[in-house]
Amino acid sequence: MGAAGVVLAVVSMTGAACGADSRDAANSATGGGVANSIRGLMGVPAKEASVRVGNFCSDEGSVAKTSDGKAASCEKKSGDQQARWVESAGDAAPVVKGSVRVGNFCSDEGAIGQTSDGKQTTCTKKSGDKQARWAEAKAGSVSIPGIAHPGAFCSPQGAGGKSDKGQTYKCTKKSGEQQARWRQ
Repeated sequence: MGAAGVVLAVVSMTGAACGADSRDAANSATGGGVANSIRGLMGVPAKEASVRVGNFCSDEGSVAKTSDGKAASCEKKSGDQQARWVESAGDAAPVVKGSVRVGNFCSDEGAIGQTSDGKQTTCTKKSGDKQARWAEAKAGSVSIPGIAHPGAFCSPQGAGGKSDKGQTYKCTKKSGEQQARWRQ
């Protein structure tokens, strides 16, 4: 088997482990599936997720809202084999950690992530697709669950949040800063 065949086999196995069938994974490896899906997912409006605390999740560091309106984050605790949705401590809006790749499969439609360069992404299921994929979100369409505390660290950049008094904040980074903060 040549190098291309090995890559295709690894991508097929990885895709199958993430819930895709081998045709989807093979299509992704050869540029058909992901490339075509990404074109249809660029700049999509964010849909709010409703996740269940304790359920498995696919992308550590992503955040979402529970059905009762609380913030949750996808975390893998020590000794766990797979990440699960965990209710965020306190009332503060959780910080999105890690990064996701636009076009990759994701587990919970509406979950919020970010790319390695800090762009907002949401887990989106396009009409006709079998499984949701990470898509770059339309600017300003992502709203982080929980309470935005002025000056607190936040991510992804450009996301919106609300204070406990209902004031709107935006996650921004000023020149020279290492990390974005909630600002009006």
